[in-house]
Amino acid sequence: MMRKALFVFIVCSFLHGHGVVYSVGEGRAVVLKVSYDDGSPMDFAEVRVFAPGDTLEYAMGSTDARGFFAFCPSRKGEWKVMVSDGMGHGINRTFEVREDLTVDFVGNGAEPLWRRILFGASLIWAISLTLYFRLERGRRRNAHT
Repeated sequence: MMRKALFVFIVCSFLHGHGVVYSVGEGRAVVLKVSYDDGSPMDFAEVRVFAPGDTLEYAMGSTDARGFFAFCPSRKGEWKVMVSDGMGHGINRTFEVREDLTVDFVGNGAEPLWRRILFGASLIWAISLTLYFRLERGRRRNAHT
């Protein structure tokens, strides 16, 4: 009887399902925070990460409700991150991972205010010139007829 019980115990110990093991700790991860220029998070946006020289994604997923996405790079080099909210907004950026698998602070990625003002003023100037020359050409045609 004791042998049967021992046999059943040994067999059953090998038949259990697989478990899950996890750990929470500090490590070297790249944390990406994506938001719109008004400060609201780009929540649940699609993220694709490419390792240096690779055409297949190293990591993919989506940002969380606060616009965060994290991954751990495996080697040094120029990494590429693509984020899209599916509505025409997104980023396509590269950054350098050093030998020790750390990244320098990349910045907020937003265009500086002076550059946006300059672009807006240039656009208004170009439209104004286009309208002026079209009106001037129309006046010249009317003057000759």
